[in-house]
Amino acid sequence: MKRLHAEMYNKMGDKRTSLEYWREVLEGADTDYIKSVASEHVHDLAIEVDLETLRHAVDSWRAETGGNPSDLEALARRRLIDRVPVDPEGNAYLYDRGTGEVACRSPFKLRRRAAR
Repeated sequence: MKRLHAEMYNKMGDKRTSLEYWREVLEGADTDYIKSVASEHVHDLAIEVDLETLRHAVDSWRAETGGNPSDLEALARRRLIDRVPVDPEGNAYLYDRGTGEVACRSPFKLRRRAAR
């Protein structure tokens, strides 16, 4: 049932709640198959949530200052985010100061992409 709820929230666009449900599925997985499926969803949703958080913070910075932050650490210094996350594989998120775009170097496992 949790998998159904997780996907329902994902389809509704609530990636954070979907991620919470998929983490619960992963913690309670009783087969390798369920563990594998849940792990892939947690991986991808964690990236999508991080990208959403970082992009929102960059947008807030831009609205306040009229420009882009020098780096992602500047978002944490201004307290627009708690900390600069790393992706589930331990890689730093990519940031282009000129465009303000944030991306992930690690590939998605489920072949879906985070929308901007």
